Amino acid sequence: MTANFEPGLYDDLFGTDAMRALFSDPRRIAYMLEAEAALARAEAKVGLVPAEAAAAITSAAQSLVPDIHALREGTAKTGQPITALIRALAEATGPEAGLWVHWGATTQDIVDTALVLQLREALAAIEADLVGLISALADRAEQHRDTVMIGRTFQQQALPVTLGYKCALWLAPFVDHLARLEELRPRLLRVQLGGPVGTLDSFGDNGRAVVEAFAQELGLGVPEAPWHSRRDSLVEFVAVLGLIAGNLAKFAGDIVLMAQTEVGEVAEPVEPGRGGSSSMPHKRNPVQAAHIRAAASSIQAQVAPMMTAMAGEHERAAGAWQSEALALPQAVILTAGALAQADDLARRFTVDTERMRANLGGTNTEAALDPAAHLGDAGGVVDRVVARARAAVAARTGPPTEE
Repeated sequence: MTANFEPGLYDDLFGTDAMRALFSDPRRIAYMLEAEAALARAEAKVGLVPAEAAAAITSAAQSLVPDIHALREGTAKTGQPITALIRALAEATGPEAGLWVHWGATTQDIVDTALVLQLREALAAIEADLVGLISALADRAEQHRDTVMIGRTFQQQALPVTLGYKCALWLAPFVDHLARLEELRPRLLRVQLGGPVGTLDSFGDNGRAVVEAFAQELGLGVPEAPWHSRRDSLVEFVAVLGLIAGNLAKFAGDIVLMAQTEVGEVAEPVEPGRGGSSSMPHKRNPVQAAHIRAAASSIQAQVAPMMTAMAGEHERAAGAWQSEALALPQAVILTAGALAQADDLARRFTVDTERMRANLGGTNTEAALDPAAHLGDAGGVVDRVVARARAAVAARTGPPTEE
């Protein structure tokens, strides 16, 4: 997988340095070498590879610093980096032990398993970011449980709600998304090992034992069948990122509308130079919200090519699964960035309660005179959503400590 993100002017708005590093060439190669070493150890456990060779392969894999340019040239010739990488690993391992490098495997076994190792780390980071955003929105929902403002339908003034109620509606789907990521973990985090066509023919009667040992070495799950020609677990992961993106866009879009000059109910954090215009110094543009929305549209655009990649021909596709290298890293990197921006925005957006009170009387005099009479179950919504959010966060981080 390749991220195709070079350091640039927009790095602080799209993506995070940590996630870009995770999908960099050095990290990707390190995961491939980890998979190759684990495969050798698994085969040694089953008795197919000499233990001394497996140890030598592991040592070489841990110390090898491949020539990135040579791997890039090899990738251009073969369509994948594994051929050049295993040649380098075999040379580093030595003439005898090197003969056992990549024994019985095929390129996609290593590429897919290395990808899963990447995604395990990416998934943990995204879950942690979601937990942070959930905590921030839960805090704001509680803080503004009784902050009355006008509700709007079709962008027209309707009946009163509270800002806490709006925060709760922003919050609720992110709790669901956290559960979705937890649910897909066992389907996503599995090794891939099948050999040329997935039948493990090189291993004879030991095929299943090698797969199980390989998974144990890497701390991954064992699939019931090879998944080199079925990509639904990867698609499911990116589809959930698309759902997360949709709700991030909803949150950011509401902030944009509420921050309009004519509305003025909220604003992005006040900082020198933030949201400035080159020609209109009086403006405070909602920069964070705008870029969350921009990232969300690009994240969702990656779902379609991932789904298209499911229609691979026979036992290995010619062009379908290869397209994942373009779509998947971008979806993950942009999601990490959008979550980071949203977390900061949720914690620090400012609220103008006077403008909220003034806007209550825009078209509905009765609502303005007695807004509490029209709030219905708004407070109950806040209480229930926040309680579920707190429970979800506590399940992953433990209960909050007393100050």
